[in-house]
Amino acid sequence: MKKFKQFAKQSKNLHIPKILEKIWLKFISKCGFCKKIYLDFQFISYVFIGGFSAFVDFVLFVILYSLTHFVYINVLTYLTGTLVSFLLNSSFNFRVFNKWRLRYIKLIFIASFGALWSSVLIKFLVLHGLWAVLSKILVLPFVLVYQYLMAKKFVYNKI
Repeated sequence: MKKFKQFAKQSKNLHIPKILEKIWLKFISKCGFCKKIYLDFQFISYVFIGGFSAFVDFVLFVILYSLTHFVYINVLTYLTGTLVSFLLNSSFNFRVFNKWRLRYIKLIFIASFGALWSSVLIKFLVLHGLWAVLSKILVLPFVLVYQYLMAKKFVYNKI
């Protein structure tokens, strides 16, 4: 319950419209699993920002897919999505503006490993008969969770 009260206090500092705050708090109060996992408002914001970044990543992947090998395109689009994520998360979610160059370099290392991991998983799925675009869709949620945990701990120092 202490964490729940902290979330309510934090949501007021974020200037969430009152009606959305009431709906969210009512939903959270009824869902035991949600209380434990989703009280972290930064995670919710990260999911939305990550979803948008993944959308940018995916759209670029589909557009560029026919130009060259899908592994190269995956790395390029993944790093583009990471840049979008970094800019939005630094500005709106974690609100960390100091040492942005160092933070971006850390995120690029994390994203590079994520891109490699993502490419290996996509290649594995393609070798087992899945279409590359469908493989990309299946891999994105795993990469999203990895990127959130690593970025929160090592880039934004919030754990």
